[in-house]
Amino acid sequence: MIFGKLFLERVNNNFVRHVSDRFSEMLQANIELVPGEIKTDTFGDFIRKLPYFTSMNVFETKPTQRYFVLEINPQVVFSFTDRMLGGQGSLSMKERQTFALSEQLVLKKTMEKFKGIYCEVFFECQLVRQESQSRVIHTFLATDPIFSVDYQCYLNEKLVGGVHSCFPQTETI
Repeated sequence: MIFGKLFLERVNNNFVRHVSDRFSEMLQANIELVPGEIKTDTFGDFIRKLPYFTSMNVFETKPTQRYFVLEINPQVVFSFTDRMLGGQGSLSMKERQTFALSEQLVLKKTMEKFKGIYCEVFFECQLVRQESQSRVIHTFLATDPIFSVDYQCYLNEKLVGGVHSCFPQTETI
């Protein structure tokens, strides 16, 4: 499978539609993921743009054993947790450096959904690592070229935060 900017452009709309549909169903709310442009960057620059406390998720592709990263802003996690527990999904940012047990459980369920969508839309993969601090992920060298996609996540037409993905710039995956 060819993996590069052209590949990401072709499948991105399909990915966004699947994410919006699956998470709307899971949360019983209108979820919309709005993609930004696909950018060329270095892994170091990608990491520096993220908050220190966040949800960092590393996936490994099968069978080629390449990695990609999905970051979910804590505000999205807090809003999804509130919604899954019967609230409106309108929690504000909390001052702390770890996720509560309820938020960790929501993250686990969320990552299972993302894994299923990635497997359906992109390629077979598995979640290999989760961290709550962006600076501890060393999947790539800081100077490695990557493609990044920034998404804005809306819950019932209200912006709740960002989701960011990072893929290595390679010819094959």
